Amino acid sequence: MQESGLRDLTSDVQHSGLPGAYAKWESLADALVSTFSGAATACLTDNGGHVPASGSIHLPGAFTLPPGTPAAVQGAIAYAVAQLGKPYIWGGTGPAGYDCSGLVMMAYGAAGISMPRTTFQQVLIGTPVYGIRQLAPGDLLFSAGSDGTAANPGHVGMYIGSGLVIEAPQTGEPVMITPLAGYWQQNTVAIRHIV
Repeated sequence: MQESGLRDLTSDVQHSGLPGAYAKWESLADALVSTFSGAATACLTDNGGHVPASGSIHLPGAFTLPPGTPAAVQGAIAYAVAQLGKPYIWGGTGPAGYDCSGLVMMAYGAAGISMPRTTFQQVLIGTPVYGIRQLAPGDLLFSAGSDGTAANPGHVGMYIGSGLVIEAPQTGEPVMITPLAGYWQQNTVAIRHIV
């Protein structure tokens, strides 16, 4: 919907002398309309319930991937790491910012692997991993998030090895690296091996 059209519509609804009063909600309204019409292409959540124990926008100095890590996984992790510090943007697929599934989709896309857009679709691809101890770099971890469920997770992060996960956590927080211990270990409902 065109910006002026949405303002006109909201002004008609609110009968206000301030037709721009709802301008700050325009992007959310557009996303909701896309969701209800079936045209949504983004995570349906900003994962407001996610509270990382701690996070960093820098890789630890001694971080390395294990020998034998597939080239596609190396490429996906390298892309994701290059996004550290960029803002969480609901529906974002870069380059200015990302939401959780947008970061994962674009990271694997940069490595030549096509991924679906939403967490609800991403949790169905690849092969299942049945425990945290079986994680390999590049595996996707899913949690319910603020509006998902164990069956339909609303949040995703990528395990990068060494007990670390890269993710776009939620509004107000940048793409960051968080520990596997804590939030992810307690809230992971599914793990998928992509490569």
